[in-house]
Amino acid sequence: IVFDLKSKNLLEEFKEGEGGKTLLIRLLGTAEDNKVEAVSEIEAAQKSLGSSVVIDAGHGGYDHGAIYGGFNEKDVTLSLAHKLSGYLEAAGIKSYMVRKDARFVSLAERVDVSHSIDPQLFVSVHVNALATNPNMEGLQTYYFSPSSLALANVVHKQLLKDVGMPDQRVRKANFWVIKYTKVPSVLLELGFMTNVEERKKLTRDSYQNDLAKAVARGIINYLEGAK
Repeated sequence: IVFDLKSKNLLEEFKEGEGGKTLLIRLLGTAEDNKVEAVSEIEAAQKSLGSSVVIDAGHGGYDHGAIYGGFNEKDVTLSLAHKLSGYLEAAGIKSYMVRKDARFVSLAERVDVSHSIDPQLFVSVHVNALATNPNMEGLQTYYFSPSSLALANVVHKQLLKDVGMPDQRVRKANFWVIKYTKVPSVLLELGFMTNVEERKKLTRDSYQNDLAKAVARGIINYLEGAK
């Protein structure tokens, strides 16, 4: 089998099934395709110009995350992370992505990446799922340490304002990546894959842009001193 593809940055996944009788080939597009050009929708940073943020796209590789309607959480989070990175860079904030492609990164590695960079903030991007209640929708924002609560509140508020999604509250939880990072950290659950209508939006490019812009604005507002 020959795949004659022009892209130099193809995100592909090859996985052998049990017994060696099946082969999964998944073509995910390119990292370059997901980047966002400099845009005017995000006001440039002022006091926080040059600050750095680590962006953690949830899941990756064989860790698919939630899978519903033919969509994998790991692909949605990667696309959102690229867009968020682009908007932050356009505003003058340095962004560092834990993963830029489909590869697997362990939870410990994600924290190690953050420690090696020593950013101002760490933001983990996820989408939610609740099979027992397919009507559940909206935003959940998680933090662990008291020093992260203000960041969680500011980003959560900005998302509710800009995107108009249902409010599922700011919550405290001991997720590994926000528990063990040394800087203010949040984990964003940006909607439910188990809700058919919300899943349609989450997998739509324009809606992902809206989410990424809102998160970027919230991050910048926090860095600029908003509480």
